[in-house]
Amino acid sequence: MMVISLTQRFFLCTETGSESVDIRDEKGMFGLVAAALLELELSGCVCIEEKKVRACAPLSEGCAPLAPLYNYIQRKGPVSVGKIARASFVKDILLLQLPNDSLSWQLRQSVGTALELRGLAQSRDGKKALYLPTLEAMQAEFAELRATLIDRTLPLDGDTAALALLLDKMGVLAERFSAADCQKMRALLTQAAQREENAAVLLAMQHFERLWKLNTALAFLPW
Repeated sequence: MMVISLTQRFFLCTETGSESVDIRDEKGMFGLVAAALLELELSGCVCIEEKKVRACAPLSEGCAPLAPLYNYIQRKGPVSVGKIARASFVKDILLLQLPNDSLSWQLRQSVGTALELRGLAQSRDGKKALYLPTLEAMQAEFAELRATLIDRTLPLDGDTAALALLLDKMGVLAERFSAADCQKMRALLTQAAQREENAAVLLAMQHFERLWKLNTALAFLPW
């Protein structure tokens, strides 16, 4: 099984290659950047303290595709999550277009490029700015989630826990799995977080919940 990062896994599960984004939809508003922030924090590259983010260690090699976000935090930090959001998403509420210089767009390019190099994504219509996951890679991610959180034939780790939480909050799990299966996934995550040997899972869940609380007001930001 090919090992890839949390943000890359999220990309494979959600990316559509669209040039537009519905600013009322959290899938487009916060998903990729939330995954990247979680990955940077869980890797020890950034710290979130008192609702602000700062770089606290050099960017690790494994987080290299997240350089656009890390460099912004390092340059501007300590920076609020709200300010990151304003730099990441739609700047004109009427255009519904992601600016080419936005952090979200840069992340899509950087993560997409990394996945293309591994044969897990391909540029859409030959355009290097947009990438689509390969069907096989996308199906493999959802199959791994099923094996880990429903069939329980694979061990649960922090990245998979964080990925499942993100996808659940955004309604992606409900689109891919039955209501009963989604309930099984949530139950396993809750149970796993209560066991001492699953410290990485608990840490990922705690970071996620804190980050998501900061996200609740972002839908009404004055773009």
